[in-house]
Amino acid sequence: MDGRETDYIKVQPKRFAPRTNRETADGKFFRRLRFLEFQRQYVALVSIRRHPAPFHNAYPCLPPAPARPAPRARHRAHRTSCNVLFHPPSRSPPPLPTTNPPSRSFGAVNHIDYCPGKGYAVTSSTRVHLYDERLRPTRTITRFKDTAYCGTWRHDGKLVAAGGENGIVQVFDVNSRSLLRQMTSHKRAVHSVSFAHDKLHLLSAGDDATVRWWDVSSGEQVSRLDGHTDYVRTAALSPQSEELVATGGYDHMCKLWDVRSPTNRGSAEVATFDHGQPIESIAFFPSESLVLTAGGQRISCWDITGRKLLHQFNAHQKTVSTVKVVDVDGELRVLTGSLDGHIKVFDPATFKMLYACKYPSPVMSLGIARDSNTLAVGLADGTLSFRKRRAAKDPNALMRSVYAPRLTAANYKYFYRNQSLPATEEDLVVAKQKKAALAEHDKLLRKFRYADALDRSLASQRPEVVFAVIEEIRLRGGLDLALRGLRDDSSALVAFMAKHIRDPRYGKDAIAISRLLLDGDGVDVEDEAVAHGLEVLRERTNEEVKACEKLLELGGMVELLMSSSVV
Repeated sequence: MDGRETDYIKVQPKRFAPRTNRETADGKFFRRLRFLEFQRQYVALVSIRRHPAPFHNAYPCLPPAPARPAPRARHRAHRTSCNVLFHPPSRSPPPLPTTNPPSRSFGAVNHIDYCPGKGYAVTSSTRVHLYDERLRPTRTITRFKDTAYCGTWRHDGKLVAAGGENGIVQVFDVNSRSLLRQMTSHKRAVHSVSFAHDKLHLLSAGDDATVRWWDVSSGEQVSRLDGHTDYVRTAALSPQSEELVATGGYDHMCKLWDVRSPTNRGSAEVATFDHGQPIESIAFFPSESLVLTAGGQRISCWDITGRKLLHQFNAHQKTVSTVKVVDVDGELRVLTGSLDGHIKVFDPATFKMLYACKYPSPVMSLGIARDSNTLAVGLADGTLSFRKRRAAKDPNALMRSVYAPRLTAANYKYFYRNQSLPATEEDLVVAKQKKAALAEHDKLLRKFRYADALDRSLASQRPEVVFAVIEEIRLRGGLDLALRGLRDDSSALVAFMAKHIRDPRYGKDAIAISRLLLDGDGVDVEDEAVAHGLEVLRERTNEEVKACEKLLELGGMVELLMSSSVV
């Protein structure tokens, strides 16, 4: 323009990141749906690993336990109370929080005992942990200098007894956790403690090859049962009899004792059974006629009455550590736990295995609730596992819930809903008021039939009722109408007034009614009964008047005397 050269600078265009596609409502819906489906599958897998069904045939409503994954694909298992063996990827949503209590202990869980209404007593290392029936930890008893064994409830749930490595049997109060009694007669470790059914005695068995019967109230030894030649590791009380006791030891012998025997050294022995291997656990059948012994790899069933062996079989590949006889929905089942990490369920009729499940550590103890819905398993690595039985699923429940008619205010049933439900403990129950039974004259008064009501009240011959009815009719303004209604039969009313006119309680009312009868037209004088009643009324009225005159004379004399005394 002016002839001068101009330098131009090349400007690079600004580049923006490509615009991402906006997420539509449909995209959000399907993304949320995929997340919920993944969460459902993950929670289902966790619940299966957390509470696998240990009793498949005993609990037909549960599916069999899932197969274990291959070693390479298996994730590292964390030792937790829920035994979760699966961990989601890092980008997956976090698992739902659990309510199970922590149960990692410092030693093997050597004993689990259940008390209805109280929960579980779990013995591990130097402690006895108490859990309620919701599997929440409530208390921990730590008054042990060495390893504790066999923490056991008393049947009422108020006391807990436990043995120890130092040979001392201790009794604790559950609420305060205070030490109540110490029994120190055992010379070695005590591995078995049981309360008697009478709540006053205690049975203990120790490694000093002795079984001792204690009086809990005094803490004194009642009797000592000698007969074993090696460690006595288990003892059981008969469920039916308070005197029959079974003990088992490492001398391969199961002995039955009668604790009623007054002697002190072994003469209380009733029977002896040779198991053939060291006995770890003993369990009675509910009928008391059979007893199970577990030791080594075998289980033996003995007939107490016939004192003979009924059946013996190898149940596990390693030592059987515990055996239980439980009632599952009305059917007896035998549960065994072993150091091979398996729990097996047997049918006591045929002793065929119904189900088996594997744990990652040797099984040391078992505990099962009375309703057989919760199984507690103690392992050698200190893990405490709780497994719950799931209810059977109804395949048609979802369809019924989808197509069930909704109850709205358009239906009269909406206003009567939940009226048939039973009251709970927290509800305030209001007693239904009983309908008062009305007398016949009250029913007639409600119908405004005053003459009939007065006639019916006169039939009762009760002055308080008659005068109450007359007062009610007077207040309603129908007394004249009632008296006119009695014109045809007024003799009853006249006779009633003549009878009660001298009664100080009803005299005033009787005089008023009599005046109304004589002033009005409610009396038929030509009737003989009415005439006789009026004659009686006149005589009694005269007598009352004379009595009043005498009373007036007497009153005047009293006033005269009082006035003269004052002067």
